[in-house]
Amino acid sequence: MTVEDEDDYVAKLDTFLEKKGKLIREKRFEELSSLLDDMYGKDSDQRHARECEITWEKGDRERALDEIISRLEGGSYTVSHIIMAARYTFVLKRIDAADFLKLRFKSKFDEESSQLFIEYVYNSLRNLPTDSDMNNVAKMMM
Repeated sequence: MTVEDEDDYVAKLDTFLEKKGKLIREKRFEELSSLLDDMYGKDSDQRHARECEITWEKGDRERALDEIISRLEGGSYTVSHIIMAARYTFVLKRIDAADFLKLRFKSKFDEESSQLFIEYVYNSLRNLPTDSDMNNVAKMMM
């Protein structure tokens, strides 16, 4: 990717994030769905992760987490799914989801920060100690 291509991508992403934030604040979810289609395509894993964010923002939080967990179980997910699963698990205080993430889920990504975040969520919900690495990652991810 050339520097110009990178600049174009960053500009497109900035515009997308600005529009996405505005549509979420204004609760214009139908338009947001169309925006996601344009950015990610209709059936991509990243599109699904963003759709789960919309479900969460609409207030259907249990469903958003359940859909993400289902996707993790099925193996068709992104790092965003992992991070959202841990964040939503923590917010909803869902010990069943924390147990799944910590004890049964094995990521296909070699990505340490999401695993530390999962450990933080699991330990916090189980009233177990957390270490400084977990705490630092949790501050970034929340």
